[in-house]
Amino acid sequence: AILPAVLLAMWAQWRVQASFAAASREPAPLSGAAAARHILDSAGATDVRIETMPGHLTDHYDPREKVLRLSQDVYSARSLAAVGIAAHEAGHAIVAPGTIAHLAASDEGRKLIKSARVELRSINHGEIEAILSDLAGSPVVRSYYDLSVEAAEQVEVYIFAENVEKRVLASR
Repeated sequence: AILPAVLLAMWAQWRVQASFAAASREPAPLSGAAAARHILDSAGATDVRIETMPGHLTDHYDPREKVLRLSQDVYSARSLAAVGIAAHEAGHAIVAPGTIAHLAASDEGRKLIKSARVELRSINHGEIEAILSDLAGSPVVRSYYDLSVEAAEQVEVYIFAENVEKRVLASR
């Protein structure tokens, strides 16, 4: 029963590494740090610091210290992979994960989460989609945003006009 889970985890890790490697070869106009700063500032999260840290794909947001920590290859690289990972981590900072889980415990908190979902749909997503479209070389035709209370994080789904992953992998 454990072997299938281990094999699935290994396969998932390989897919993440392969996707990161492929997207790392696609140029971007901003570094990961610059993209994260732009997204944070646009959302009003100007008090969140961005730091570089050692390691590979060790990127994370620390809500206790209000610090977005990006691995060196994400922090300074100007690639589709760096911008995508930095944008994802900036999303964690914007949503403030610890706050969401705490709020979900009360009726008043659930009302605030419902209101936040409405606000989330208006937080410069058009600008984020424009950046992603430019980087991917394909327009975003549909996007979805929500707050996952169970996972205490923002969920983002972007649908491009063409299969960007196939194009990126083909360019290798």
